[in-house]
Amino acid sequence: MNPRQRRRKSAGGGWRPWLVALILALAGWGGASWMWNHVHPTGLMPLIFLLFVALALTGATFPLFWLFWRLRRWRRKRLIVPRWRPMREGAWVGLYGFFCGWLQVNRALTPAPALLLAGGLLFLELFFVLREKGGAQ
Repeated sequence: MNPRQRRRKSAGGGWRPWLVALILALAGWGGASWMWNHVHPTGLMPLIFLLFVALALTGATFPLFWLFWRLRRWRRKRLIVPRWRPMREGAWVGLYGFFCGWLQVNRALTPAPALLLAGGLLFLELFFVLREKGGAQ
C-alpha cells in the first residue's frame, strides 16, 4: 500500500466527515435550544429533545475523537484508522447521552444502568474494531 492510499483511508482524511459533524452539531444544538425555549414537555417532546441532544453530542465529540486518533497516528507511523471511526465513536457518545437522558426522564438512571449501558456500547465498539481488523488481513 503506497502512502497516498494510506492517507486516503486514515481518520478524517477528507472533508465529508467534518461536514456531517458540523451539520449534526448545528442541527442538534439548534434544535435542542429551540425546543428548550419554545416547546412544553408533553407527549413525545422530551424524546425529540433527547434526539436533538444525541445529534449534538455526536457532532460535538467527533473532533475530539478525530484529534485522539490523529495524535495516536502521529506517534505510530504505521497506524491506519478508518475514515469514519471517529464519527462512529461520536455516535456512541450521542447514543449513550440519549439513553442516559431517557433513563433520567423516567427517574431510573443510577450508576448501575449507566455503567451497564457504557459497557454494552464499549463491547459493540470492540466488536466493530475486531471486525475491521479481521477484514483487513
